[in-house]
Amino acid sequence: MWFTLIARDGYRATEAPAFFPLYPTLIRAVGVTVRSYAAAGVIVSLVCAAVAMIVLYRMVAARYDSRAAAWTVAFLSLCPVSLFFQAVYAESLFLLLVVGSLALAERGHWALACAVAGLAALTRNTGVLLCVPLFLLYAERRHWKLRGEHLEWPQDVRLAWLGLVPAGLVAYMGFLWWRVGNPLAFSTAQLAWVRSFAWPFVTVWRGAEGASHAIRVAVAQWPLGSTWIGPGGDGQWMFSMVLVPFVALVIALILLVLAWRLLPASYNAWALLVVLVPLFTPVRNIPLLSLPRFLLVAFPLSLGLALLTARRPLLRWTLVVASCLLLAWLSASFALFSWVA
Repeated sequence: MWFTLIARDGYRATEAPAFFPLYPTLIRAVGVTVRSYAAAGVIVSLVCAAVAMIVLYRMVAARYDSRAAAWTVAFLSLCPVSLFFQAVYAESLFLLLVVGSLALAERGHWALACAVAGLAALTRNTGVLLCVPLFLLYAERRHWKLRGEHLEWPQDVRLAWLGLVPAGLVAYMGFLWWRVGNPLAFSTAQLAWVRSFAWPFVTVWRGAEGASHAIRVAVAQWPLGSTWIGPGGDGQWMFSMVLVPFVALVIALILLVLAWRLLPASYNAWALLVVLVPLFTPVRNIPLLSLPRFLLVAFPLSLGLALLTARRPLLRWTLVVASCLLLAWLSASFALFSWVA
């Protein structure tokens, strides 16, 4: 709803600044042709998702091999919340800009990589965090160690291009200052979703409590049948808002630990940042709300899973089947206007 409203009316609503402008701008541009902002959003999402998967495949294949790349794309494409890659949400565009920026950096196109990362910061505030993996990729290409390194002139002047990354956020802040008189409106607008600061360990603990409560309620309601938590059921909101996000967080943390030695520092850093940032701004009564959707852009988790299961075909296909079943469940819920992520 929000992206199509912004594409049509601009930033008139008080809550609108929470949604960054690049994605609704693309929707507006395509909507002029197809005469439907909803259809335009789906088209933009699908195209961005397709291109993102191609870029991701080539990037992983260049660093590892084609089999690892194929399974990385498969795990990400069949993720239970991958339905958002075709919905009117910014996940597809943001993923494309993230993998595009890192792929360009790995090929040595430093200025262009930073410019694309700047566009990511125009799509979501966490885009500015691409400074970290980009710097680590630069250090990797320069073969820097932890100690005893120093910048060399004129070679390392290229690091100045990193200034393009926060430029996207600064540009949006300037627009908000002009449009609504508050350059931090994108942050204050989050109050509409009752988000506030908390330490990650507090968020995790509250998420665990919520998941435990959801399990107890589900067990108590089980005589009513699976329709209680099925698509459109009375308990589906608890399943999607509370239990699925906590399970997603646990799986993400496990993959971060197990795949840490298998991935480059830049990939690990990006995955860690994507997991941590939402934990600092939980929703008051549903602390892990939308976390599974936020984790979609943590592509190193899918890569880590592909590497960890390389010699375990039975485990791979078990995960694929389980993921597809949950994807079908959540897609049906989404189609019935139930909250998913």
